[in-house]
Amino acid sequence: MYPKGKTATSFTIPSTVTSVGDYAFYNCSNLTEIILPSNLLTIEGHAFEGCNNLVSINLPNTITDISHNAFQNCSGLTEVVLPSKLTIINTQLFSGCNNLVSVNIPDGVTTIGSFAFSGCSSLKSIDLPDCVTNIENGAFSRCSSLTEFRMPANIQYLGDNALSSCSGLITLDFSNITTLTSIGRETFSDCSSLKSVNFNYCSNLTSIGSQAFVGCEALTQISFTGITTDWNVLSGTGTKPTEKPISLSNASTNARYFTDTYCRYSYRFERAI
Repeated sequence: MYPKGKTATSFTIPSTVTSVGDYAFYNCSNLTEIILPSNLLTIEGHAFEGCNNLVSINLPNTITDISHNAFQNCSGLTEVVLPSKLTIINTQLFSGCNNLVSVNIPDGVTTIGSFAFSGCSSLKSIDLPDCVTNIENGAFSRCSSLTEFRMPANIQYLGDNALSSCSGLITLDFSNITTLTSIGRETFSDCSSLKSVNFNYCSNLTSIGSQAFVGCEALTQISFTGITTDWNVLSGTGTKPTEKPISLSNASTNARYFTDTYCRYSYRFERAI
């Protein structure tokens, strides 16, 4: 572990090191630069958490895993290029990095972990590779500068609060994403600038969690085609519909139901026979 009393602003990790251990540089707020060895394989949990003056870090492509919370609250980071061998962006990896503007997610990543980028309030856009299948709970919550978010072509699941409080988002387009099956609770809650959502031809979408669009005050259009003829509104814990099926044909009516009338409920789509 790096000695907390040191006042140096730069540190070079020896070339013989292949893994940076848990909490190795935890809260080393004096450091502005850390040079990693070119043969590094892993970075363990909380390794650089709280290094709030770290302005950049070069992550070698030899790295195969960066564990949870490794760069949490590194508020000085503005840009990160992730190693090409990563397959998972782990839990809270960059949460609280509120000056992070740009992140390069490599091809091969399949999962964005819970709260991985939560609170990255300067992040304006992110390009996820089409191989991403799961965006876990709170992954991009409170990314208030996000104005666009392209859904990966093979996305299957969006977790609870995955994009909640992304107050800059204006549109969401899920059209022709046939792999999407489930959207969690409060997934887009408090996206106060969101105006339209396109679910056209999401032919395998079967459930939307309760309060998924609650607080989306600007939302006026939710479109569905090629999916079902109606939905059943269900309580969060019950199994029987509490309302009759509602037609999916009117985009403005859909928006009203999802944001207001039935915001307490979850939605289960019933296949038309």
